[in-house]
Amino acid sequence: MSKALGTVLLLAAACGCAQDATKVGSTPPAPVAEVDSVSLWVRPGALNWDDRPGPDGVQTQVYFFRTDPGHTLPLTVSGTVEFSLYEGNVRGTDLAKARPWRTWKFTARELSGFLSRGWAGWCYSITLPWGAKAPESETVTLVAKYISPDGRELYAAPASIAIGSK
Repeated sequence: MSKALGTVLLLAAACGCAQDATKVGSTPPAPVAEVDSVSLWVRPGALNWDDRPGPDGVQTQVYFFRTDPGHTLPLTVSGTVEFSLYEGNVRGTDLAKARPWRTWKFTARELSGFLSRGWAGWCYSITLPWGAKAPESETVTLVAKYISPDGRELYAAPASIAIGSK
């Protein structure tokens, strides 16, 4: 290691800046109000979690990111998350005209109960049940929307999910 690099690392440690921003800590980061991107990860197929035939809903993980250098890992949020489920494979350009088949909304307080450590960092792992009546289409499209405390909306890319046998 060069002397200059060693000095920089020593100064960073002295000022408390030496935390490794590339490792997920054992405690979640403090919630932030504003994020730059929302990443929605879903299982490729709907899940059946009861003893009756047919799918009951979908499992999701939602990650939030900022692009500034101090936030390289996923963040927790202080806003609201809304999920919209559409029947069929709805393309991004058609979403504005499409009517959701089902929606779920979670406040920051409710989200805290879904906080977990995912493989990429802290996220919200949420099961979205649709009740006794499953969608009639073979696929559904799920969209997550983050609403910051000041009302700014930010969308994740739509995810297509196979329903499977009904």
